[in-house]
Amino acid sequence: MIKAMSIDFWETLFDFVDSETMEKVRSRRIERFSELLGVSPEDIEDAYERAILELHQWREKTGFEFTIAQLMGRFLRKLNIDNYVDKCCRIFIDTIMEHFPGPTEYAVETINMLKRMGLKLTITSNTIHGEAERQLLKRHGLYQMFDALVFSCEIGVRKPRRDIFLRTSYLLGVQPPSIVHIGDDPVADMTGALKSGLWAVHYSRKREASDIGHACIKGWQELIPTLEQLELI
Repeated sequence: MIKAMSIDFWETLFDFVDSETMEKVRSRRIERFSELLGVSPEDIEDAYERAILELHQWREKTGFEFTIAQLMGRFLRKLNIDNYVDKCCRIFIDTIMEHFPGPTEYAVETINMLKRMGLKLTITSNTIHGEAERQLLKRHGLYQMFDALVFSCEIGVRKPRRDIFLRTSYLLGVQPPSIVHIGDDPVADMTGALKSGLWAVHYSRKREASDIGHACIKGWQELIPTLEQLELI
């Protein structure tokens, strides 16, 4: 019998911004950075793209995570600007917050059912902006449902590294074999959970079903019946 559920955030509990909207957000960020810093949009875009590419490459190589503050610091250094990190971080968050979609279908109902069953709940998410996730959870009345929030930007490592899943286990006070992790990414979520000793359920609503984990579901309404079939609840 399991004692806890670990839940991926983006594309599992919450949908993410589509590519068209993301491009509009990116353009608005560049525009607002340019207004704040008095630098041409072309120079802003060049510095921003180089900074984010370098950090993406670094985290792919190491499995570590960067923060928005680190991204903005690197971006500003490329412009030879020593100030404005906090204001640029605010722009980064504010320009996207209004565009985030809500929870995925049946997610809220299922979370409530899991909580009523007495399971501990946590978010285990790869993200550079834990602040945004917290705001979204509060906006949709879910914040109080979770016993712990584990964001890669706050502990410095990303899934599939074992460190992040073991941090989840520690904060919940539950051993890995008594935790089920659900997420959409076969590598970050399934491989990471399995090598950390957790049960793994693949949420494949927008992806090809993976056989890496213990089970695969296409929607939240399938989760509890699947846990019953696995004799975990």
